[in-house]
Amino acid sequence: EEGDSGVELHWNVSITNGVERDVKLRYGYRVSGTDVYVNEQILTLGSGTLSGQTVLGEIQGDTVLIRMEPVGWTASTSSYIATSMLETIEAEYSLQINPITLPREPIEGDAVTVTIMIQNTGPVAGPSGFLYLTDSSGLLLGQRSTEPLQASSSRNIDLTFVVPNGNEMILDAEWRYDGIVVVDEQSILVSPRVVEDAASDVPFVAIGGGAAVACCIILVLHLRRGAGQSDSMKPVKEKKAQSKPEKKVEPIETSCPACERTLRIPGDYSGVVRCPDCSEKFTVEAQESLDIDEELDAIADVEPEQETAETKVEIACPECSSKLRVPSTYKGSVRCPGCSHVFSAS
Repeated sequence: EEGDSGVELHWNVSITNGVERDVKLRYGYRVSGTDVYVNEQILTLGSGTLSGQTVLGEIQGDTVLIRMEPVGWTASTSSYIATSMLETIEAEYSLQINPITLPREPIEGDAVTVTIMIQNTGPVAGPSGFLYLTDSSGLLLGQRSTEPLQASSSRNIDLTFVVPNGNEMILDAEWRYDGIVVVDEQSILVSPRVVEDAASDVPFVAIGGGAAVACCIILVLHLRRGAGQSDSMKPVKEKKAQSKPEKKVEPIETSCPACERTLRIPGDYSGVVRCPDCSEKFTVEAQESLDIDEELDAIADVEPEQETAETKVEIACPECSSKLRVPSTYKGSVRCPGCSHVFSAS
């Protein structure tokens, strides 16, 4: 085997009978059919087997040998030779790209981290090296030097880079050490970047509050119209036509049917929506919005026939006990703004 000081030869010799004999042992190697001896010694063999080891150093061949010759006695043959192929023990390096990235679904133009596991399955420690990560076009995405790996050990290396454009990314990892190159390849899916409408930043708490105010206005309008059914109304004053500013479309919330992620889209949009998480496509319909300005204008245009202010009384909702103020002369139905329960005001 090879050690720090070169090739080390381990040997065992014995004789068939128990009489002690002197023998000469010669140690060397064979190259191109020629035996080269680098060391020799004389030993006395008795009963049993004698074992030992000899350092040959750096040799040129791949076969080692030991030759035994009798000293002062005659054997059936003049010498005995045993040979063996040189065993080369070295590190066995390999690497693997982890298919799970961080984040799990990379997006074009965003940073992503890829983990590469390097390992040494050999019985001895290996050398240092250098790790390279490229895409299918040869673009260098990351690189890192590696320290020597001990026998039967592994290590994870994280490389972070910006995701290039495309639906799929082919990653090629190369680990170079002592003139040897170890490679691995992995395919990673890339999600396209979705540009969201700026209107999606509108707070939905404010939208919910606005809807509640609109419901209250409609309720007041309904009560006023019901109270004036028994009395004649004055002609509605004509108002000058005024140009109304263009209304801003408020966004609405909807959920993806596949992954249930909440998406924000314009309220007047009808068509196909694509989920940025799972890429699911589904259809949405535009929702009608309440025109609060028109309702307010209608309230302002209606003027009571009499100048005297009518009195109002408080009544309690039988469902949630909320207090409501209604005209004292009103005998119709009332809808509670708190729980939407409809009951008679009489």
